[in-house]
Amino acid sequence: MASHNREKDTLFLFFCSLFVFMMQAGFSLLEAGTVRSKNVRNILLKNLLDACLGGVLFWLVGYGIAYGGSNDNGFAGNAMGVGKYSFAFRVNDDNLATEYEASSAGYSWVGFFFQFCFAAASTTIVSGAVAGRCTIPAYFVYSSVIITVIYPVVVHWVWDSEGWISAFNLFNDDRHGSPGRSDGEGIYGGAIDFAGSGVVHMTGGVAALVSSIVLGPRKGRFQHPEEFKSHSAPLQVLGTMLLWVGWYGFNCGSTLGISGYARDVGRVAVTTTLAAAGGGLSALFLVFAMTGARTYDLGALCNGILGGLVGITAGCSVVEPFAALIIGLMSGILVVLCSKGVEMCGIDDVLDAFAVHGACGAFGVIVVGALCKSEYSYNVHGYDGFFYSGEGHLLGIQLLLVLCIFAWVASTTAMVMIPMQYAGILRLSDEIQDTGIDVHEHEGPAYQIVEIKHTYNATKSFSPKKESPSETIAPPSPQKTPTSRAKTIPRVGSDVQLAPIGTIPAPASMDNVPSAAN
Repeated sequence: MASHNREKDTLFLFFCSLFVFMMQAGFSLLEAGTVRSKNVRNILLKNLLDACLGGVLFWLVGYGIAYGGSNDNGFAGNAMGVGKYSFAFRVNDDNLATEYEASSAGYSWVGFFFQFCFAAASTTIVSGAVAGRCTIPAYFVYSSVIITVIYPVVVHWVWDSEGWISAFNLFNDDRHGSPGRSDGEGIYGGAIDFAGSGVVHMTGGVAALVSSIVLGPRKGRFQHPEEFKSHSAPLQVLGTMLLWVGWYGFNCGSTLGISGYARDVGRVAVTTTLAAAGGGLSALFLVFAMTGARTYDLGALCNGILGGLVGITAGCSVVEPFAALIIGLMSGILVVLCSKGVEMCGIDDVLDAFAVHGACGAFGVIVVGALCKSEYSYNVHGYDGFFYSGEGHLLGIQLLLVLCIFAWVASTTAMVMIPMQYAGILRLSDEIQDTGIDVHEHEGPAYQIVEIKHTYNATKSFSPKKESPSETIAPPSPQKTPTSRAKTIPRVGSDVQLAPIGTIPAPASMDNVPSAAN
């Protein structure tokens, strides 16, 4: 029976991992639709590299720092003891004696895959924020550091059984002798961040903010803002919907199994849905109220949905449905206000990564300290939300986690970005930004769009009947001009290059009739 349950958990976790991995496609579509069309191929390349580069580096180093072995300290994992299997991750699955051991080996393999998908998502957040002006060599550097050091350290703090602020650290339990380990690693039963509002999203969002500040805005971003609008609404919406679907694997899969957790999985699906819906609605109507034109902003709706999803990720398993809706509504408002604030500060965050992931991630962690239900809390001491018990123990722990994540991620990201900026390898030249990264560093524009013009003119003539003048269209002249097939050179600074394929000229006597462009 035990081996059968383990096999069910393995299958459940595998399918949830696929949903999380599919979020990379969602990020790709969302970012491709938001950036200028002349940089689409570049951002798609970086999204694919997040999976390729991230897969290798997280397997080689990142997973070991995140989870290590059984002799880790509270800050990071190490290779001591069984920790050696976490670096260049592998499972010792040779000569297993029982069916349960074999099932457990499979579960361990899938567990790595699940964690890798989370790590790739955190790195992708940064690439969207710095789109349009960051070099590919700089991308390789900062992505490598994030997925091997910055992100895994935060994972270890919160999710490893030996992390200094982990609710899974049994040494935090009074039943094991004291509320903290003798070497000071345990703290008040641990923080609650069930699926990663802080660990994944705030980490990526803060790194995105610091990177955007160091890198500076795109050329002309605040002088000619009308030139930097999102170029494809369909891609934005498809990306948002894929992310929403993938989030069910993200949150529900964080139970790490289905055996004995069916109640929690179901509740997480409901809270996730309500938060996303609430975030979208509040952001949409807030922007509607703020704009004098009273327009319904599609981009605000997409960001509100994502903000609601980020906000609920920490507490999706420990809050009630009404609380999830409140979290979503407040997250949508926070996305809009934070986005405006970042823009007013002159920071060019292309995807609103800090507003969606950083601010809403921090909010999601903190609000658990207020709305965590007593019966759902997994803090080792059983601390719950302020509105249930009137006590602020859990709220204080959650605040401490947010401050520590911000300090760690902001400082380490700055240490990576600032030297590259001074070395001149971080930012693309103004010339490349004008003409587009796709033309300079890739195979060319992502879109092969042409403009075909057919010019037809009509001659006005009156019928011989005097009583009813009419207009007739004269047939084309038998005299023809050769069709032009010459392509034009893309205009500097243009987003979509339009290359006329050909025209069909009309007789010279026909004029003053507008042409129809297809």
